[in-house]
Order: sequence, then C-alpha cells, then structure tokens
Amino acid sequence: MAHIHMTKSFQPLNIAVMTVSDTRTEADDKSGNLLVERLTVAGHRLAEKAIVPDDIYKLRAVASFTTLDIA
Repeated sequence: MAHIHMTKSFQPLNIAVMTVSDTRTEADDKSGNLLVERLTVAGHRLAEKAIVPDDIYKLRAVASFTTLDIA
C-alpha cells in the first residue's frame, strides 16, 4: 500500500488528461473536467487535455505526441 513521505517536499507533476469517447465534447466531459479540477487543486499542472475517439490508431497517435510534448 502506498503512503505519503512527510519528509520529502511536494513535487508538482505535469499531467495529461485523455478522455476516450465517441460522444463526449468539452461541454459534457464531466470525468475529464473533474480530473483536471482535482489535479490542479492538488497543486499539479495540466499539461494537456484531449478528447479522443475510441479508435486504437488515434489513441496511439495522441498518446505518443502527448508523451513527447510533456516529457
């Protein structure tokens, strides 16, 4: 089980949020928006947010470019 090391300083992360859906838009992406809210409240940075259709090739392309951009 994971635990928090109280002796180490907080290190904010760059986090990308990807919603996989054929029907969601920015206006109704409740889960993606909730994740963005929670990660920013926790002190992390939103690196990128994307809504990607449920297609393996599109998912791979977005995931590859996102990883390169925020690494």
